Amino acid sequence: MNGMDDEYKNSARQWRGYALILLVFLAFLIVGFAVLIVYYEIIRRSESVGCQRTAMTEQHFQGAQGHTLFQDLTESELRALELYLYSNKEFNLKRKNKFAPNASYLYNIELLVPNKTSVLEFLDFVGTPEPPREARVVLFRGDKPSPVVEEYAIGPLNNIGTHRLLLTAPYRYRPVSAMEIRAVRKLLKQVDFMLKFVLEETFEASFFDCNTQCLTMDHYTPISSAVSGRDARLVWFWTHYKVEQPMLNPVDFFILFNLDGPDPRKFHIEKLWFAGEEYRSSTDLLEAYLSGNVKSSPIPFPVDPESFPFDKIPKPLIRLRSPKVVEPDGHRYSVNRGRIQYMEWDIHFRMSTTTGPQLLDVKHQNKRILYELSLQEIAAYTSGHHPWMRYSNMVYSSHLFGRRARSLIPTVDCPLHATLVPVTTSKEGTAELVTLPGAFCVFEQDSGIPLRRQSGDKLFSGLSDISLTLRSIISIQSCEFILDFVFRLNGVLETRVSMTGFPLGTLHTPQELRYGFRIRENFIAPLRQFSFHFKVDLDVHGRENRFESIDIEPHNVYTSDWLEKEGKNFQNLKIRRDLKMTEQKAAIQNNSDKFYMFHNEKIKTQYMDASAYRLQLPGGMTPQLLTPGTGNEPSISWSRYHLAVTRHKPAEISSSSIYATWDSENPVVNFQNYINDNEDLIDKVSACKRIFQYGND
Repeated sequence: MNGMDDEYKNSARQWRGYALILLVFLAFLIVGFAVLIVYYEIIRRSESVGCQRTAMTEQHFQGAQGHTLFQDLTESELRALELYLYSNKEFNLKRKNKFAPNASYLYNIELLVPNKTSVLEFLDFVGTPEPPREARVVLFRGDKPSPVVEEYAIGPLNNIGTHRLLLTAPYRYRPVSAMEIRAVRKLLKQVDFMLKFVLEETFEASFFDCNTQCLTMDHYTPISSAVSGRDARLVWFWTHYKVEQPMLNPVDFFILFNLDGPDPRKFHIEKLWFAGEEYRSSTDLLEAYLSGNVKSSPIPFPVDPESFPFDKIPKPLIRLRSPKVVEPDGHRYSVNRGRIQYMEWDIHFRMSTTTGPQLLDVKHQNKRILYELSLQEIAAYTSGHHPWMRYSNMVYSSHLFGRRARSLIPTVDCPLHATLVPVTTSKEGTAELVTLPGAFCVFEQDSGIPLRRQSGDKLFSGLSDISLTLRSIISIQSCEFILDFVFRLNGVLETRVSMTGFPLGTLHTPQELRYGFRIRENFIAPLRQFSFHFKVDLDVHGRENRFESIDIEPHNVYTSDWLEKEGKNFQNLKIRRDLKMTEQKAAIQNNSDKFYMFHNEKIKTQYMDASAYRLQLPGGMTPQLLTPGTGNEPSISWSRYHLAVTRHKPAEISSSSIYATWDSENPVVNFQNYINDNEDLIDKVSACKRIFQYGND
C-alpha cells in the first residue's frame, strides 16, 4: 500500500507540474497575443491612418497655385531690377555711398499689380496673354537741381527694358527714411556731448556711452508746411527712457529738427525743450543750466519698467490649462503661392509693401464678388497742448505697412493649428529681398454661435458658425493693429480691425489735462482718433454695378379699412429704395440704419429682383469732427465719409499715399477730388469702387 501511495503521490505531483507549465505557457501565449493585438491594431493601424491622413492633408494643402501676376517680387527679379537701376544713368544711383549728400536714393521697390481691365481679360477669357509683371520703384532724387520724389514703373520683369514715370512729389513730402534718421543721430551726438552731464544729473541717463541707463529718441512728430506756414521740413523728436516699453516712460526733453533739403550736412536744430522751457540751441540750454536758471527736479531712472495692471496675466482659481481649438482631421483648406481655397471660397492674397494686406480676385461659388479688398490707410490724430502732441497727426502708410508687418506667434496671435505664411519685401536703400516668416496666418475656427437654427416640436436644423480667417498684424510705434479677413460659410466676407498695444502718452502738466486722462504718475494718455480706410472693389455678377440704399422709415396708414372706429392713424415701417445717380449722392458722411446694396441690373433672381450684395458698415463708427480744410485734415479727406462710391478709373487706384503725413498743403492723392468731379454712376458700363473708413477713439 505504501508503495502504491508513493506512486500515486509522485504521479499527482508530476501532473501538477505539467499543469503549472501549461498554465505558464498559456499565460505567455495570452500576453503574446495581447502584445500582437496592441501592436497591430493600435500602433501600426494608427501609424497607417496617420500617414494616410497626413498624405491627404498634404495633398489638400497644396491646392491650386495662385496666379503669378499677384505674387510678390522674387529674388531673381530684384537682382534684375538692381542691375537695371544702377546701370541706367538716368537714375544716377550709386552703390558705394547711398547716404551721400545731394544723391539719388532708392527708397522702395514693390510689385505693381497690372490694371484691372487687363487682369480681368486674362482671368476670364481663355487665350488672353498674361499681363507683363512690373515693379513700382520710388526714388528720392536729391541729385537734381530741383529735388523731387519720383515713382517709376519698370518692366517687364522677365526681360527688363523699359520704364515710365508714374508720378512726382515735392521733395519735402518724402517719408522719413534711414538717411534722415542717420543724420538726426549725428546731430544728437553733438547734443549729447555738450549736455551729457545735464542729462545725467536730471534723468540719470544719456544717449551715448551710457551702459545700461540710456535715453532714446525714436518717436517723432512731423510738422507739415500747412501747419508751420513755412516751406520747410520740421520734425519734433521725443525722448524716452530706453527700457522695455520706452513709450510708457517719457522724458521732458524734446528737439525740433529742420531736415529740409537733400543735403544732410545742412540739417540743424531749431529748438530744444527741457524741463518745461524752450531754448534756441544746446549752448543756450547749457548756459541757463550752469547759471541756475533751469528749474528741474532730478528724475530717477525707472528701475521697474512694468507699469500697467493690464500687462499682467490673470490666473485661474485652479491650475488648469485654457481651452484649445483643434482640427481633428487636419486642414479643410489649402494655401498655395498666395491662393486660398476653402469650401466655396477662392481667394488670392498678398502683402503690399506700401498698403499692407490685400485680397484680389475673390470668388464664392465660382463667381467673382470682389476684385480687390485692401487696406488703404491708417491715421491717428492726437490732441494736446504742447506742439509735439498738438501736431501729432500721423498718417501711417508713410511707415510702409508691409515692412511693419510682424511674424505671428502661435497660441497668442493665432491658434496652434494655424498655417503660417511668409511674405517678402525689399529692404530700404537696396534691392535686397527680405523674408518675413509667418506674416500671415490662416486658420479655421468655430465662433461658438449658431450661424442658423430652426426648431419645432419634432424637427431641428442648425449650422455652426465656422469660418476661415486670414490674419496679419501691423506694428507701428506703440500700436498693434490686428487685421482679419473672415470668410463665412454663408458667403459673408467680414473685415475686422482690432487694436492693442500701449498708449502714446506725455508728461503730466495742467495744460494737458483737457486733452486726456492721467493714468500713471506723471503720465497722461491723450485723446487720439484712429481712422482705418479700406478699398472695396465689388464686382457683383460682372463690372456693371449699381449702388442704392434701402431706407427704413415710418409710414402712416389709416385704420378705417379694418376697424370700425374711423380717423385713427397707425404707423408701420416701410422700405424706400434710393438709387444713387452720382458720386456726390453716393458719398455717405454719417452711417445710419440703412442697407447699402450693390447689384447688377441685368442679373435677376427667380422673383425678378436684382441679385445684390449688401455692404454692412460697422456699428459705432465715429464721425470725423475736424473742420474740412483745416490743419492736416486735407491729407485724410477720405475720413469725411463713412462710405464713398466712385467710378473705377485707372488714375484713381488708391485713396492715400506715402506722402500724406506731409502733404496736407497740397495732397498728392486728394480723395475729395474723386467725389468733386461728380461722375454719373448709372452709365451702362459703370464700374464702381467702394471705399469706407472705420473710426475708433
